[in-house]
Amino acid sequence: MNQKEKIKLANYVIDLDAKPFVPSGWQLIHHEKSGKWIFDHDELEIFHAVAPKYRHERFYDDEDKWLNMGRMPFNANLADFFLDHQELIPGPWELYGEVVFDGTIYLKNMWHCGPDLSHKEERFGPCTCLSGMRFIDGIWKRALLSTRSYFPETLHCVWRSPIK
Repeated sequence: MNQKEKIKLANYVIDLDAKPFVPSGWQLIHHEKSGKWIFDHDELEIFHAVAPKYRHERFYDDEDKWLNMGRMPFNANLADFFLDHQELIPGPWELYGEVVFDGTIYLKNMWHCGPDLSHKEERFGPCTCLSGMRFIDGIWKRALLSTRSYFPETLHCVWRSPIK
C-alpha cells in the first residue's frame, strides 16, 4: 500500500467505545471498549479459534495467550463499519464465509436457536450471540452467532495486532 492510500484510509476513525448496533429485541451484555481506532489493514488479524462442539460465554483455549501477546478482540463497531464500507474488507475473509467480532455479546431472553442458523438441534430459551458477518451471495451481511449451539470447529475472530 502506498503512502497516498494510507493517508486516505487514515481518514476512517472507528469509535470502539460507542454503543454498537443492537438488533430489536436483543440486549447488549458485553462490549469491550478500546477507544478510537484509526483504520489500518496491518492491524487486522484473524484469530482462528478452535471451538468445542458446545460453548458457553468465553470459549477459546488460546485466548489468554493471545491477550498476553498484546492482541485484543475487536467489537461490533468494526463490524458496523465494515458493513458500511465493504470495499475495505480484506478479500481473503470471503474464504472463511463468516467472521466474528467477539468483543461484543448480545442476549435475547426467548429465542429459537434452530436449523435456520445452521445449528444441529433446535433449542428454545435465553440465547447469547456474538457479533459477526456472513458472506452470502457476494455480499457481507450482519450475523449473530449463538454461543450455546453448534459451531464449526474453527471460528475466525477479528482481533487487533499488538500495537507497535
